[in-house]
Amino acid sequence: LPSTPHYYSLWKTHKEGYDIPPRRPVVAKIGNPLQNVSLLVSHILSQVMVRVPTNIKSSDEFISRRKHRVIRADRILMSSDISALYTNIPLEHSRKMIIKYMSEFYHELDHQGISLQELDGMMEVLFNNGYFCFDDKFYKQFFGLPMGDNPAPATATIYVYLVIEKPILEQDFDYVSDEVRERFERNPSFIALTDKIEDWERYLDDTYTEFHGSELEAQQLMEVINVLHESIKFPETQTGNSIVFLDFIISINDTTRA
Repeated sequence: LPSTPHYYSLWKTHKEGYDIPPRRPVVAKIGNPLQNVSLLVSHILSQVMVRVPTNIKSSDEFISRRKHRVIRADRILMSSDISALYTNIPLEHSRKMIIKYMSEFYHELDHQGISLQELDGMMEVLFNNGYFCFDDKFYKQFFGLPMGDNPAPATATIYVYLVIEKPILEQDFDYVSDEVRERFERNPSFIALTDKIEDWERYLDDTYTEFHGSELEAQQLMEVINVLHESIKFPETQTGNSIVFLDFIISINDTTRA
Protein backbone atom coordinates (compact mmCIF):
# COMPACT_ATOMS: atom_id res chain seq x y z
CA LEU A 1 0.00 0.00 0.00
CA PRO A 2 1.19 3.61 -0.62
CA SER A 3 2.60 5.39 2.39
CA THR A 4 2.35 9.00 3.50
CA PRO A 5 5.56 11.06 3.11
CA HIS A 6 7.03 11.89 6.49
CA TYR A 7 9.29 14.65 7.71
CA TYR A 8 12.58 14.25 9.58
CA SER A 9 15.77 16.28 9.91
CA LEU A 10 19.50 15.68 9.85
CA TRP A 11 22.14 17.56 11.83
CA LYS A 12 24.47 19.66 9.67
CA THR A 13 27.53 18.47 11.56
CA HIS A 14 29.92 20.08 9.05
CA LYS A 15 28.72 23.58 9.96
CA GLU A 16 31.13 25.39 12.28
CA GLY A 17 30.48 28.20 14.75
CA TYR A 18 27.30 26.73 16.28
CA ASP A 19 26.78 25.41 19.81
CA ILE A 20 23.92 23.41 18.33
CA PRO A 21 24.31 22.87 14.56
CA PRO A 22 21.35 23.62 12.31
CA ARG A 23 19.23 20.84 10.85
CA ARG A 24 18.56 19.88 7.25
CA PRO A 25 14.83 19.21 6.65
CA VAL A 26 14.02 16.06 4.67
CA VAL A 27 10.70 14.68 3.48
CA ALA A 28 10.95 10.92 2.90
CA LYS A 29 8.72 10.10 -0.06
CA ILE A 30 9.55 6.46 -0.73
CA GLY A 31 6.34 4.58 -1.45
CA ASN A 32 4.15 7.69 -1.62
CA PRO A 33 1.11 7.68 -3.96
CA LEU A 34 2.90 9.85 -6.54
CA GLN A 35 6.20 7.96 -6.54
CA ASN A 36 5.86 6.61 -10.09
CA VAL A 37 5.02 10.06 -11.40
CA SER A 38 7.98 11.46 -9.49
CA LEU A 39 10.35 8.85 -10.96
CA LEU A 40 9.22 9.56 -14.52
CA VAL A 41 9.58 13.33 -14.11
CA SER A 42 13.00 12.80 -12.57
CA HIS A 43 14.03 10.56 -15.49
CA ILE A 44 13.22 13.32 -17.98
CA LEU A 45 14.63 16.23 -15.97
CA SER A 46 17.90 14.40 -15.28
CA GLN A 47 18.53 14.44 -19.03
CA VAL A 48 18.06 18.20 -19.02
CA MET A 49 20.36 18.64 -16.03
CA VAL A 50 23.32 17.14 -17.93
CA ARG A 51 22.84 19.87 -20.55
CA VAL A 52 23.51 22.58 -17.95
CA PRO A 53 27.09 23.62 -18.81
CA THR A 54 27.93 24.83 -15.29
CA ASN A 55 26.75 21.65 -13.59
CA ILE A 56 29.31 19.26 -12.12
CA LYS A 57 28.14 15.86 -10.92
CA SER A 58 30.96 15.01 -8.51
CA SER A 59 34.31 16.01 -7.06
CA ASP A 60 35.98 13.71 -9.59
CA GLU A 61 34.39 15.57 -12.49
CA PHE A 62 35.53 18.90 -11.05
CA ILE A 63 39.12 17.65 -10.84
CA SER A 64 38.92 16.19 -14.34
CA ARG A 65 37.80 19.53 -15.76
CA ARG A 66 40.70 21.29 -14.09
CA LYS A 67 43.41 18.74 -14.80
CA HIS A 68 45.21 20.80 -17.44
CA ARG A 69 43.85 24.24 -16.60
CA VAL A 70 46.30 27.00 -15.74
CA ILE A 71 45.10 29.97 -13.69
CA ARG A 72 46.98 33.24 -14.00
CA ALA A 73 48.43 34.57 -10.76
CA ASP A 74 46.43 37.82 -10.97
CA ARG A 75 43.07 36.03 -10.94
CA ILE A 76 40.81 35.86 -7.88
CA LEU A 77 39.24 32.58 -6.77
CA MET A 78 35.70 32.69 -5.42
CA SER A 79 33.52 30.13 -3.66
CA SER A 80 29.87 30.74 -2.76
CA ASP A 81 26.91 28.86 -1.30
CA ILE A 82 23.30 29.42 -2.26
CA SER A 83 21.26 29.88 0.89
CA ALA A 84 18.74 27.05 1.55
CA LEU A 85 18.51 26.25 -2.15
CA TYR A 86 15.71 23.67 -2.26
CA THR A 87 13.36 25.55 0.04
CA ASN A 88 13.86 28.79 -1.92
CA ILE A 89 12.82 27.43 -5.32
CA PRO A 90 9.43 28.96 -6.30
CA LEU A 91 7.35 26.04 -7.50
CA GLU A 92 5.15 27.61 -10.18
CA HIS A 93 7.82 29.83 -11.71
CA SER A 94 10.42 27.06 -11.79
CA ARG A 95 7.99 24.70 -13.50
CA LYS A 96 7.03 27.26 -16.13
CA MET A 97 10.60 28.32 -16.87
CA ILE A 98 11.88 24.74 -17.11
CA ILE A 99 9.07 23.77 -19.49
CA LYS A 100 9.83 26.85 -21.58
CA TYR A 101 13.51 25.93 -21.72
CA MET A 102 12.79 22.29 -22.59
CA SER A 103 10.59 23.27 -25.52
CA GLU A 104 13.77 23.96 -27.50
CA PHE A 105 14.99 20.36 -27.44
CA TYR A 106 12.31 18.17 -25.84
CA HIS A 107 12.05 16.01 -28.98
CA GLU A 108 15.67 14.93 -28.44
CA LEU A 109 15.00 13.45 -24.97
CA ASP A 110 13.92 9.99 -23.91
CA HIS A 111 10.52 11.21 -22.74
CA GLN A 112 8.83 7.80 -22.69
CA GLY A 113 6.07 9.02 -25.01
CA ILE A 114 5.04 11.79 -22.61
CA SER A 115 4.30 15.09 -24.35
CA LEU A 116 5.74 18.33 -23.00
CA GLN A 117 2.23 19.44 -22.05
CA GLU A 118 1.68 16.20 -20.15
CA LEU A 119 5.02 16.62 -18.39
CA ASP A 120 3.97 20.12 -17.37
CA GLY A 121 0.79 18.68 -15.87
CA MET A 122 2.71 15.97 -14.02
CA MET A 123 5.10 18.52 -12.52
CA GLU A 124 2.16 20.68 -11.47
CA VAL A 125 0.55 17.73 -9.70
CA LEU A 126 3.81 16.90 -7.90
CA PHE A 127 4.50 20.48 -6.87
CA ASN A 128 0.94 21.11 -5.70
CA ASN A 129 0.78 18.00 -3.53
CA GLY A 130 3.64 18.55 -1.12
CA TYR A 131 1.93 16.80 1.77
CA PHE A 132 3.79 15.13 4.61
CA CYS A 133 3.28 13.87 8.13
CA PHE A 134 5.13 14.95 11.26
CA ASP A 135 4.31 14.15 14.88
CA ASP A 136 0.98 12.60 13.81
CA LYS A 137 -0.11 15.81 12.09
CA PHE A 138 -0.41 16.52 8.36
CA TYR A 139 1.15 19.50 6.60
CA LYS A 140 1.50 20.87 3.09
CA GLN A 141 4.58 22.62 1.68
CA PHE A 142 3.48 25.61 -0.41
CA PHE A 143 6.88 27.06 -1.35
CA GLY A 144 10.15 25.39 -2.18
CA LEU A 145 11.19 21.88 -3.12
CA PRO A 146 11.24 19.15 -0.48
CA MET A 147 14.61 17.48 -0.04
CA GLY A 148 13.86 13.82 -0.56
CA ASP A 149 11.73 14.19 -3.70
CA ASN A 150 13.27 12.57 -6.79
CA PRO A 151 13.01 15.55 -9.19
CA ALA A 152 14.32 18.08 -6.65
CA PRO A 153 18.07 18.04 -7.54
CA ALA A 154 17.45 18.38 -11.28
CA THR A 155 14.74 21.02 -10.81
CA ALA A 156 16.96 23.16 -8.58
CA THR A 157 20.03 22.76 -10.83
CA ILE A 158 18.17 23.71 -14.01
CA TYR A 159 16.29 26.61 -12.41
CA VAL A 160 19.43 28.26 -11.00
CA TYR A 161 21.01 27.97 -14.44
CA LEU A 162 18.05 29.72 -16.05
CA VAL A 163 17.55 32.59 -13.60
CA ILE A 164 21.11 33.19 -12.36
CA GLU A 165 23.72 31.71 -14.65
CA LYS A 166 22.21 32.42 -18.05
CA PRO A 167 21.98 36.16 -17.29
CA ILE A 168 25.51 36.52 -15.91
CA LEU A 169 27.33 34.08 -18.19
CA GLU A 170 25.38 34.30 -21.45
CA GLN A 171 23.58 37.65 -21.15
CA ASP A 172 20.36 35.71 -21.72
CA PHE A 173 17.47 37.34 -19.82
CA ASP A 174 14.61 35.26 -21.23
CA TYR A 175 13.93 33.59 -17.87
CA VAL A 176 14.11 36.53 -15.48
CA SER A 177 11.64 39.29 -14.70
CA ASP A 178 11.30 42.40 -16.84
CA GLU A 179 12.47 44.42 -13.85
CA VAL A 180 15.79 42.54 -13.72
CA ARG A 181 16.27 42.81 -17.48
CA GLU A 182 15.64 46.55 -17.42
CA ARG A 183 18.01 47.02 -14.48
CA PHE A 184 20.83 45.41 -16.44
CA GLU A 185 19.99 47.49 -19.52
CA ARG A 186 20.21 50.67 -17.44
CA ASN A 187 23.52 49.65 -15.83
CA PRO A 188 26.20 48.63 -18.34
CA SER A 189 28.58 48.27 -15.38
CA PHE A 190 26.66 45.13 -14.39
CA ILE A 191 27.55 43.45 -17.69
CA ALA A 192 31.12 44.70 -17.38
CA LEU A 193 31.43 42.88 -14.05
CA THR A 194 29.96 39.62 -15.34
CA ASP A 195 32.34 39.77 -18.32
CA LYS A 196 35.19 39.38 -15.83
CA ILE A 197 34.03 35.85 -14.91
CA GLU A 198 36.50 33.45 -16.53
CA ASP A 199 35.11 30.23 -15.08
CA TRP A 200 31.95 29.37 -13.14
CA GLU A 201 31.04 25.85 -12.04
CA ARG A 202 28.42 24.59 -9.63
CA TYR A 203 27.61 21.48 -7.64
CA LEU A 204 23.97 21.97 -6.60
CA ASP A 205 24.27 24.98 -4.23
CA ASP A 206 28.09 25.32 -4.17
CA THR A 207 29.75 27.51 -6.81
CA TYR A 208 33.35 27.95 -7.90
CA THR A 209 34.50 31.03 -9.85
CA GLU A 210 37.67 32.36 -11.39
CA PHE A 211 37.46 36.14 -11.66
CA HIS A 212 39.62 38.62 -13.56
CA GLY A 213 39.26 41.71 -11.40
CA SER A 214 39.89 43.22 -7.99
CA GLU A 215 38.59 42.08 -4.60
CA LEU A 216 36.23 45.06 -4.62
CA GLU A 217 34.89 44.10 -8.05
CA ALA A 218 34.39 40.52 -6.84
CA GLN A 219 32.23 41.86 -4.01
CA GLN A 220 30.32 44.07 -6.44
CA LEU A 221 29.74 41.08 -8.71
CA MET A 222 28.06 39.16 -5.89
CA GLU A 223 25.90 42.19 -5.11
CA VAL A 224 24.77 42.20 -8.75
CA ILE A 225 24.05 38.45 -8.67
CA ASN A 226 21.99 38.86 -5.51
CA VAL A 227 19.52 41.19 -7.24
CA LEU A 228 18.71 38.68 -9.98
CA HIS A 229 16.16 36.71 -7.97
CA GLU A 230 14.03 37.43 -4.92
CA SER A 231 14.80 34.15 -3.13
CA ILE A 232 17.97 32.67 -4.72
CA LYS A 233 20.74 34.36 -2.74
CA PHE A 234 24.48 33.97 -2.17
CA PRO A 235 24.93 35.41 1.35
CA GLU A 236 28.61 34.53 1.82
CA THR A 237 31.52 34.34 -0.62
CA GLN A 238 35.13 33.35 -0.07
CA THR A 239 37.60 35.27 -2.23
CA GLY A 240 41.37 35.22 -2.57
CA ASN A 241 44.15 33.10 -3.99
CA SER A 242 43.18 30.10 -1.86
CA ILE A 243 39.63 28.90 -1.21
CA VAL A 244 37.69 25.85 -0.10
CA PHE A 245 35.29 24.27 -2.60
CA LEU A 246 33.56 20.95 -1.93
CA ASP A 247 36.23 18.81 -0.25
CA PHE A 248 39.17 20.62 -1.85
CA ILE A 249 41.46 23.50 -1.01
CA ILE A 250 42.18 25.27 -4.30
CA SER A 251 45.16 27.62 -4.47
CA ILE A 252 47.06 29.63 -7.04
CA ASN A 253 50.71 28.76 -6.47
CA ASP A 254 53.97 30.12 -7.85
CA THR A 255 53.54 28.29 -11.14
CA THR A 256 49.99 29.71 -11.51
CA ARG A 257 48.45 26.24 -11.71
CA ALA A 258 45.51 25.37 -9.40
